[in-house]
Amino acid sequence: MSENMQIFNFYIDEDTKLKAQLKLCEIGVVGEKGALAALIRVLLREFIDATEPATLSHIAQKVQENYAYTTKRNKRSRL
Repeated sequence: MSENMQIFNFYIDEDTKLKAQLKLCEIGVVGEKGALAALIRVLLREFIDATEPATLSHIAQKVQENYAYTTKRNKRSRL
């Protein structure tokens, strides 16, 4: 893990954010400031380290679907 982190902003819908926070609470990460950001960092590292073709294919499909959906839905995503 790099000690030199930089801020990176992105859009997330409130429903997804709330469900992720609730799931973190379910697994014992309660009320920790920055827990959602830590989850995102962990998931990104898991993605980077993934080597299983089926896993990468599944992730690629989900990313393409989400990108297409948000591009059509949100004009600001083209900036």
